[in-house]
Amino acid sequence: MPCSPLELSPPTATALPPELRGSYRAADDPGVRYRLFAHFLYQLAADSPPEVRRLRWADGELRLCDLRAPRTYRVVRSSANELLLQERGGEPWQLRREAGEVADAAGELATLGDPARYSAYRIPGAREELLTRLVGEQELRRRLGEQTAGVLAESRLASPDTADLVAEMNQADVENRRFLLRLVAEAGWIDRRRFGARAVDGAVLLVLHAGHVPLLRAVLVPAEAEWRRGGLSALQLASLVDRLRLLTGQPLHFGSQALVDPDGERVYPVPRELDHLEEARRGLGLSSFAELLDEERSQGASPRLLVVE
Repeated sequence: MPCSPLELSPPTATALPPELRGSYRAADDPGVRYRLFAHFLYQLAADSPPEVRRLRWADGELRLCDLRAPRTYRVVRSSANELLLQERGGEPWQLRREAGEVADAAGELATLGDPARYSAYRIPGAREELLTRLVGEQELRRRLGEQTAGVLAESRLASPDTADLVAEMNQADVENRRFLLRLVAEAGWIDRRRFGARAVDGAVLLVLHAGHVPLLRAVLVPAEAEWRRGGLSALQLASLVDRLRLLTGQPLHFGSQALVDPDGERVYPVPRELDHLEEARRGLGLSSFAELLDEERSQGASPRLLVVE
């Protein structure tokens, strides 16, 4: 069962059986969530970026690809509450099936306050803190780009200095997430009329980097209203929508977000029929998805497509 190059339409014969698909938590680390789909595994933790791994199924075994050393697991036991896998020559891997959807890996919920009840006198201070946090996290990302030459491959992230920087960046994202949750719970969405264009741009970036499903769900409706008023760009709205879909294992609606594989290449989880994605992009006035991929290839990248079913 080789890990062949990623195909636009993976063969049905290698798809994970439907009864094994679903949402799980690691038995030995409940803070890590997994979602198993037909052709890939999606991992989400509170303190690290999301990861995607291709998988292949054959002869009762699950093979995780996109690893330096692909791993093969035999299904020992599968029930309504548990999935027990045994790696060849390794330790068992116990996953507990989730009964229903949870808030997120950190267990935090998100609520939006009433903008009319948020004092105008508090806005300058909130705006200043938001922009200060934005400058800090952008500096961390700039430094990471310099250290890795812009290629976020596992081999370039393995050095101690880079690993420390990644940990610092992840911690900043966690702290910014908590700040945003507090702010929007009191002030509502960060709109342009009250906070200004720079604060709106900063809020979008912090929300995207927070990787927080309830927060994304909470802000989508007011963000769309802000876009209709001209306070948000089409790409910003598309990014918020696609980031939520990315984090919940759904195919991208606009093709504006991507995962990064171990070699640092962008992976786009897409629907099988790309016509719907292209139509959605046209509806926002965005360039075609095909043009986006061509532009990345012209810059020496090798973007890949991952069909999500």
